[in-house]
Amino acid sequence: MEGKQLSLFPNLENQNDKNYHKKAKLGRYEKIQYELNNNDSDPYKKFIKIEEKPILKSDYKFIDLFCGAGGMTQGLVQAGFKPIASVE
Repeated sequence: MEGKQLSLFPNLENQNDKNYHKKAKLGRYEKIQYELNNNDSDPYKKFIKIEEKPILKSDYKFIDLFCGAGGMTQGLVQAGFKPIASVE
């Protein structure tokens, strides 16, 4: 006598089938982004080409008090400012 496997979902296709592919569900923000990108009815939708601008050198100098890990210092250096001191 051969055993029969019971299933909670008898109407679904066999998951071991080669043609069975489960589609991943999009997350909340990915779904919103997908809907915005595929909506061509918005007359105010504009695409802008963004390019990196060269770092501008300036004569501004700064002192960073309570700098912690130095995130603010790094941002100001990337903006072209010159650090004098960083103190924790």
